[in-house]
Amino acid sequence: MTRMKLSVLTPVYATRANNRLQMLLRAVQSVKDQHMTDYEHIVIDDGSPIDILKKIKHDRLKYIWKPHTGVLETTYTLNSMLVAAVGEYCIMLGSDDYFIPDMLPVLVRYLDDNPDCIAVTAAAIHTYDDGRPERLVSDTVYVNIKDRLLTCNPVHCCATMFRRSGLNKIQLPPDGVGHTWDLDLWLKLSELGTIERIPDIVVYYPRHAGTNETTTSKDPDRRALEMAETFKRARLRRGLPV
Repeated sequence: MTRMKLSVLTPVYATRANNRLQMLLRAVQSVKDQHMTDYEHIVIDDGSPIDILKKIKHDRLKYIWKPHTGVLETTYTLNSMLVAAVGEYCIMLGSDDYFIPDMLPVLVRYLDDNPDCIAVTAAAIHTYDDGRPERLVSDTVYVNIKDRLLTCNPVHCCATMFRRSGLNKIQLPPDGVGHTWDLDLWLKLSELGTIERIPDIVVYYPRHAGTNETTTSKDPDRRALEMAETFKRARLRRGLPV
């Protein structure tokens, strides 16, 4: 198995109607614009009915096709990316999100220089397709991320790089928590080492009709239930009252 420094992980389900292919092309280019050589970009295709590989293929891209199960409906798609990764470090990138040029090396250097840090998280910018101005999202007020994770999720998924070695010491997020998959992951990793925050802006999060936040807001009861169960499991692991 070839070892490398970084695995970038992107799930996608593209159709002719949802414009995900065009957004994915932008995401893939943003990874290239990091000017790194020791990386892989894993794109796991959740059974898209259109051919996306011929549009995105390049030397550093690892394409994985699987039958359609839904990206958030189960954790199978997301966990499959973690299993496939071979990089020393990992970072997620939504198919509709894109990195700021040359920012991933900043996170890599931070983890290189701080061996007790299991993950490093940074800031993000939300952009909107309805004319609203861009918004900086940075939860720098939360210093103790491990404890804060017991009440909310202050960690920006696609602005957070973590050590893949930590995955060998935890159970991957269970089925049924697709909407809080990243929260479950951060809670477990924070029990292995510190999650530290830097002020740098790493990623753009476009907000549009197909984003996860918009989709899950249509089913708030399910999201609330998943969060409650995730918090409960974390408190039980830590010996805290539930």
